[in-house]
Amino acid sequence: MKRLGFGIMALLLAGTVTMAAETTTATPVASITMEDLDKRVEEKVENMLAKNDSFEIHGYARAGVLMNQDGKQVTGGMFNDGTPSKNLVGRLGNETDNYWELEFVKKFTADNGVWSNWHLMFAQHDQNRERLNEGNGSEDVAVRQLYAEMGGFAWNPDLTYWVGKRFYNRQDIHVTDYYWNDYSGTGAGIQGLADGNLDLAYVAGSSWQDDLLTGNGKLMSHNLIATYRHNNWTFDGMAMFADGNADYLNETKSNDIDYAENGFQTTVTYNNSGFYGMENGFSKAFFQAGYGLGSASGLGHTQWNWETKQKDTSYRVGTFGVTEGEKWSFMPQTVLQYDVSDASSDDNKLTASAVIRPVYKVVDNFSVQFELGLGYEGYNKNENTSGDKRNGMYYKATVAPTISLNDSFWGRPQLRVFGSYVGWTSDVAPDTKTVAGSDSELRAGVQAEIWF
Repeated sequence: MKRLGFGIMALLLAGTVTMAAETTTATPVASITMEDLDKRVEEKVENMLAKNDSFEIHGYARAGVLMNQDGKQVTGGMFNDGTPSKNLVGRLGNETDNYWELEFVKKFTADNGVWSNWHLMFAQHDQNRERLNEGNGSEDVAVRQLYAEMGGFAWNPDLTYWVGKRFYNRQDIHVTDYYWNDYSGTGAGIQGLADGNLDLAYVAGSSWQDDLLTGNGKLMSHNLIATYRHNNWTFDGMAMFADGNADYLNETKSNDIDYAENGFQTTVTYNNSGFYGMENGFSKAFFQAGYGLGSASGLGHTQWNWETKQKDTSYRVGTFGVTEGEKWSFMPQTVLQYDVSDASSDDNKLTASAVIRPVYKVVDNFSVQFELGLGYEGYNKNENTSGDKRNGMYYKATVAPTISLNDSFWGRPQLRVFGSYVGWTSDVAPDTKTVAGSDSELRAGVQAEIWF
């Protein structure tokens, strides 16, 4: 039955079967027995599978419960609005959401060595606001990546070409879940130029807002990106263009303001194979500068803040690393950003974050994680135009007993129970405190985290 199935499949696909290409003498179909046909089809199928059997699945997920000292659910979505942001004071014991992503990668290789990888990633973000025990929440499953890459061509086998929607040049600080560099979007690129040191790409981006629709369609940015690597150094540069942004804003707001329609940004990264002079671990340091669309929240991103002024500038410096010992592991990070507003010096903003996560291994597969975080957001003038105060400090301390599959700092899956103490100065967001009338609170919860 198996051989008969192969034979029928071959006849349906080919219509007319001749195996002349594989033999020195053409053989009429009528003279081929079913056994010969099945054998040849099996050989073809086995040969195809040998070349195309590489299929990979990758994923990330976190899920848990976060409650305050009164047993109330802590909400706030990805950026924990109204409570200390995990980007400022650390993510451990400070994530309110459930999130998962699943990536499928199919690899192909041709006889001449040309190869292609197809990537498809689904993701879903449950902000856990409405239903703790029903479904996936209100967010739909999204396609976060959908792209193809090809390489191994005879004219330059070291080059890789790609087209589609993808994560591109994303650089993350794990303990804060902060992407200081993220050029993700839909576009195309070439990687591996200049002896493998230069990558070029075009990536289309959109604003943070979803409703910037004009008569000619949604506003978007066009981003030209170059990345060059030399020894331990990486240099990124991006030119950004968003024609129509200023006209749209001035028309809808009845203003006459020089909103940004173009910009640029650059990033310089030093990658150290040791942990600040120590051999065991790694560390990075980076400096970024941006102008126009590349300033404020647009710094390090292909997306931009729609009300950025053309002459606004931003600067960011940061460092982080990991070291692992027999009993203790550490990951510290520090990031400073200064945004200069061309329209008003009172709106110049300083953002600072310092977080450290020590991990103590108690026994195999059981550790205690600690995390201390301190953040600051401040403007030249403490009050905005409405008279609201906006400068203040955030802080967090977390203890999380954890069981894990292995004892590495990066080892996952992990199951953890945690307790956190969070606080902020009274000037910060007085109307959005989790506990009415309080500037601090205790929190507790459980969380599972995995990546593969």
